Amino acid sequence: MATTIADSFQQSLAHGATWDFVVADTARSNCRIGWFGAIWDAVDDSAPEAMTEASSMDVGNTSDVSFSVDKSGSTVRLNYDHTGSWDIKIIRRLLCQ
Repeated sequence: MATTIADSFQQSLAHGATWDFVVADTARSNCRIGWFGAIWDAVDDSAPEAMTEASSMDVGNTSDVSFSVDKSGSTVRLNYDHTGSWDIKIIRRLLCQ
């Protein structure tokens, strides 16, 4: 399984973020649409406090793709773990205090 960074930004810009996403294989026969969210403690440099995902039922099978958020220094990163070739489209919203 490979990990790819789909998005990143400086932690100081927000206390949380949401991403709308579409996942599809290169043939477009396996896909899903959904939402992923994460929130973190702006003072603590540890991993996000909480993450959640809500998505549609698969068209075909997208079990080879999963999302996670981590922090590298002061950079928040949306990652996706995957097997095979997938097209990932995202729209990010930052949630500020």
